Amino acid sequence: MNIAALKEKLAADGFREIDVLEWEADRFNETHSHPYTARAYILSGTLTVDCGTEATTCGKGDEFT
Repeated sequence: MNIAALKEKLAADGFREIDVLEWEADRFNETHSHPYTARAYILSGTLTVDCGTEATTCGKGDEFT
């Protein structure tokens, strides 16, 4: 999915603030939460999400909320 189509889909789903983030390899974020619903689409590479009890690795084309 290209970025324009992705932004259109997110807007149709009610998301008002849409950002495209690019992170360096091996980035680590401390445990945190968001005061809003966040949805992520992986455009390239992989991202491992650890919710404390389970870690999931997402790759290109995957999404999570």
